Amino acid sequence: MWYQTRLVLLLGCWLCAQPLYAQDPQFSQFHAVRSYLNPAMVGLQPGISLNVAYRNQWFEIPGGFRTFYGAVEVQEPNLNAAFGLSVFHDAEGQASLVTQRVAFTYNYFVSPNLQIGLEPSVTRKFLDWKTFVFPDQLDPIFGVTQTSVAIPVLDQTYTFDMGFGAAYRGDLKGKHDGRYLIGLSAHHLWPWREESLQNLAAKAPTRFTLHGGIELPITRHHAGDVRARHLTWLPSFKYEYHNPFQVLTLGCHVIYENAAYVGFFHQHRHVIDGKNTNAMTLLLGYKFEIGKSQLLDLGFNYDANGTGLSLRSGGVFEMTMNLNFQASTLFSQGRFATKKSGIFGGSGMNNSGRKRILDCKSFF
Repeated sequence: MWYQTRLVLLLGCWLCAQPLYAQDPQFSQFHAVRSYLNPAMVGLQPGISLNVAYRNQWFEIPGGFRTFYGAVEVQEPNLNAAFGLSVFHDAEGQASLVTQRVAFTYNYFVSPNLQIGLEPSVTRKFLDWKTFVFPDQLDPIFGVTQTSVAIPVLDQTYTFDMGFGAAYRGDLKGKHDGRYLIGLSAHHLWPWREESLQNLAAKAPTRFTLHGGIELPITRHHAGDVRARHLTWLPSFKYEYHNPFQVLTLGCHVIYENAAYVGFFHQHRHVIDGKNTNAMTLLLGYKFEIGKSQLLDLGFNYDANGTGLSLRSGGVFEMTMNLNFQASTLFSQGRFATKKSGIFGGSGMNNSGRKRILDCKSFF
């Protein structure tokens, strides 16, 4: 037994000497968690939007990953900006290593097409100490019988962080008009950020994300002066580099009458290498109109592992919800204002002829 004890001690010393790098959870429906994807994507829809996402990864394995994300976004064209507040909760492992984050997002509309976002945040990481079992709790007959006298050295830590993003959206002019998007974001930019539990240095490297997509109508018909689109094709991609990992996700959505949609995505652990595919995603969703100014979007997806863990792990289940209230603006001035006065009043200007912020067609 002495050599086993020595091996454990040596391994512990090696871990203390090595830098540990934390990784961020990823959502398969990245288009539905826009503020998590890119701060410059906040407030694309007019009015107020509520976003909720839940991800359960490897749910057949005890201690799988469970992630919850919620956000509220407000578009304020009279201030040429949008604002967002998001919360994040992630639990992993049977010992429940929990990460919680609260972030505020400010997205400035440089032009109707170009947005630049900034996202300061505070993260709390802790261990659920109640889930641990120590030797002094064990009884040879009755099992776990008492509370341990062990005291954690450091069971939680708080860190400040910063994120940045830019996005450009534009309309395709011509016979088959559509919409395109290209965006770039970077998270974990705060240079002094360090997550340290039990005196182990654990730094999160900067996460870079390049994403884009294009909306192309497939069929449409004319009924007098009203044009209705039947099918729309939305190919999109996301490339992410989070040292030492890089992941490329390719796929597309097909939308029927801007309501029901189905999507298929292929996720690669390496840029162009089908042999290392680690997930294939099937997505289903529907958009409901509630009254004249509310829109509810529900999405569900299942990920099947292509490599690594088999389907016995349960794969990944994810669901998202977006509820949009196309409410009036709060203030009354700005280059892209659409009303003379907002809820809080003020002396507005005549906004006739001004350019408006691009609406959010489909996912862009």
